Amino acid sequence: MPKAPSTSTFRISGLPKNYPFTSWIQESLQNASEPLSYFSFANHFNNTEQVTNSHYRDLLASLSSQDQTKKLIGCAQKAKTKFDKRNKSIDNPGFAQEYQKYWKERNKRPAHEVVSERQQETIIRLNDLACQQIENTAQEIHNGGSSSSVTNVLHHSKQLSSDKVGHLDILDLSSETVTDMLHDELSRSEFDIIMQNRTLPPYTLSAPAQNMLIKIENAQPESGCIRAALYEVAAHLGFKLVIHHDLGFIEKTVRHFMDLIDSPRNPLCQPAKERTAAINTIIFIVNELFISNNDILELDWIENEYCQTSRAKWDGVLIKVDNKTVSVALVEFSGGSQFNATSKKEVSDINKLYENLKVMIENIPESIPSKVYCVRYYDNNIYFEHLFKHQNKHIRHIDCSFRCPTTIRLIKSFIKEIPKLLQWKDAVVNQTLEYDE
Repeated sequence: MPKAPSTSTFRISGLPKNYPFTSWIQESLQNASEPLSYFSFANHFNNTEQVTNSHYRDLLASLSSQDQTKKLIGCAQKAKTKFDKRNKSIDNPGFAQEYQKYWKERNKRPAHEVVSERQQETIIRLNDLACQQIENTAQEIHNGGSSSSVTNVLHHSKQLSSDKVGHLDILDLSSETVTDMLHDELSRSEFDIIMQNRTLPPYTLSAPAQNMLIKIENAQPESGCIRAALYEVAAHLGFKLVIHHDLGFIEKTVRHFMDLIDSPRNPLCQPAKERTAAINTIIFIVNELFISNNDILELDWIENEYCQTSRAKWDGVLIKVDNKTVSVALVEFSGGSQFNATSKKEVSDINKLYENLKVMIENIPESIPSKVYCVRYYDNNIYFEHLFKHQNKHIRHIDCSFRCPTTIRLIKSFIKEIPKLLQWKDAVVNQTLEYDE
């Protein structure tokens, strides 16, 4: 008897541990003619057109990330190209027509079939949702408003392939899919309120700092030209640390990365363990960010505890001077540079951070905005984030992120993020000062 053809299992990185469609992905990838077929996914997912499309788009984005194999990225990108033409009958008449026909037929299915399937799905989900829904309803009545649509988006976000915090009952605005679902589900006014709340208070750069950024941006991408731009602005200014803190931050950080780039053996391009990598990246950046405010905030680095987060150890805690019971920001390193920088480690640290940020935000006095902040380092990338509340829902937002520059051109990319970085810092300082009032 001939042997049955063997099937190979694809290596897939970064999916949530309990992602419900992992087996479908593996089965679909065995279909050489059309791996990751949209119609196969839609049948398996069995939801509305809008929700199906959101989840399918999110899945293809996850399978196209740099952590995946080249073969898997190729399959995902091919499927995405086809999916993006679902409404373009001229570019791809075959798929566009199939798509329209598929949903027309789905929407015409006998009512009893649709109801039966939905009932089965509801029974499966009911146990997980019941207690949470009762609690949410009570809180919504207390708030004088309804957030059932937000609860619905939160439920669907937990099933996304890109989910990092949905399982913690946190909406993640760093996910384009979640933002799109909120836009589609909420009223215009409630959506605008959430978008407004995610935005940090405005921050205006000083004139010298703006001038320096313009000079660097307009300079040729060569080390000597960047250094000349730094000198041209700073040399003719009576520098005062507190008054010119934004200018000082730009000059010191750009010069720091320039020195590493010009060194014989750039440390940022070498494998480095977690704390070694942190010294030249996140520790340096955060130290320089708050040096002009060290009478307000002190930085406790490496394996420190904070009273509100039980026995958890933190790579950094931003503590209010003379009051160690007050912190509005935590810091975590997720591996080194080209060393133990795995997506599993990153997800684990995000989970650790946001579990504890939820605890911290509940302890904020009513007179102070319900926001807490964090900084993450992952494989030479640094993320400045915050968690806030909308009614009784927790929401995450990444305010600024950048790759630590290892080339002159990346220096130019880095400086574009500096205004948002200083805006994040200003929000942390101002929130800490609120505890004095």
